[in-house]
Amino acid sequence: MNITKAIRWAGAAALLARATGVLVQLLSVPLLIKIFGQERYGSFLVLISLFSWFSLANLGLANSLTTPLSAAIARNDLEASTRLTSSALALIFTAAACVAIPAALALPHIPWHRVVGADNPDPDLSEAATIGALLTAVGLLTSLGDRLLFAQQRSHASYLLLCLANVATLLGIASILLLQHPASMTLIAAIVLTPTIAAQAVGALIALAHNSIRFAWRAVDRSTAVSLLGTGTEFLAAQAVAILMWQTDNLVVAALFDSATVAEYATTFKLAALGTIAFGAIVAGLWPAVAAASASGRTNWIQTTTQLHAKRLMGLAFAAGSLVILLGPATVRFWTAGTIHPSFPLACAVAAYLPVYAWCLVYSQVLNGLGAVRVQVIYGGAAAVANLGLSILLGRTFGVSGVCWATTIAALIPAYAVTKTYRNIVHDQRTPHR
Repeated sequence: MNITKAIRWAGAAALLARATGVLVQLLSVPLLIKIFGQERYGSFLVLISLFSWFSLANLGLANSLTTPLSAAIARNDLEASTRLTSSALALIFTAAACVAIPAALALPHIPWHRVVGADNPDPDLSEAATIGALLTAVGLLTSLGDRLLFAQQRSHASYLLLCLANVATLLGIASILLLQHPASMTLIAAIVLTPTIAAQAVGALIALAHNSIRFAWRAVDRSTAVSLLGTGTEFLAAQAVAILMWQTDNLVVAALFDSATVAEYATTFKLAALGTIAFGAIVAGLWPAVAAASASGRTNWIQTTTQLHAKRLMGLAFAAGSLVILLGPATVRFWTAGTIHPSFPLACAVAAYLPVYAWCLVYSQVLNGLGAVRVQVIYGGAAAVANLGLSILLGRTFGVSGVCWATTIAALIPAYAVTKTYRNIVHDQRTPHR
């Protein structure tokens, strides 16, 4: 399958995956509010945000593997692809073990009600945090599944598996209400996390069954592992920066306000995400495709494809932002049966965030394919620090909408950096070297 066709297949499958994801969000939010109530629902959202930090234990291996494995498969180099895959899997097994044991010992003793901004102690929070962390450790073992499929230009298979995971999640949440089962955060956390882990595991088995890669313990290579860890360190830093930048708002809101305000803030963001299901579809498969094109010296294709993706994504971002401003607050009130009442300033802040995020998304995917990760870490780190300081300052000054404005303003730093770096790389590739 050529890379252009692979992107189209990936885009179609990603659109379907996003659509099922939208269905999950549309139905799960009112269901979870009905199960937990607004305050406990806010606590649950903070807990889910915290789980994203455990993903750092993959040491950036999933991302560091994508580009060299895509290039090896493009060269039909079975020896190199097997060596890369085997070394990465050996490292990820070790990382998972290093996460699971400390998590099981330490997490039950943390006062979680203080972390999530709840008024009273909740034993269920501690249990949910521990089980969720252990499931995330299991997820580390399967986290390479989708990346193996991406490198094979079969990301459409990964997205189709994600569709099934989304449906399973929705059915699990709905069954709690239908069966009138006593709902705990532990059970809901398991329902939310387990289907994705299972989908990644199946993806890994599908990828390893293909003749382009193999896994063998004898193929584990020390120098390859060191190289993956070296590149993975950059991706790990980029991943940490991304979490600080995009995933910590719920924690800041919980610290400045309370868990009920987290529910208002996060639900408004979820509504914006519903209007951008095509975001992921447009950039699906872009990273490994750019890596393969770069290995083949197809600079013109990279430039044309990047411009096309940027125009499409920005158009959708502005359209989605307009809808959030016009219909957002009323839609959230209807969506949550009058439980949550977001303010108009918060809707405006979320709308402004969308085009900046969209721009960063396109160019960061392209730079990942070109191997330019360090610049994203540097400028993303600066943005994350700025975001934290601005979130506290603007949150105290303007309320919960100030937290979102802080993220939008800080995101302008990496938006400028990724654009400038991309243009420099394309210029260097076009300029003949003497």
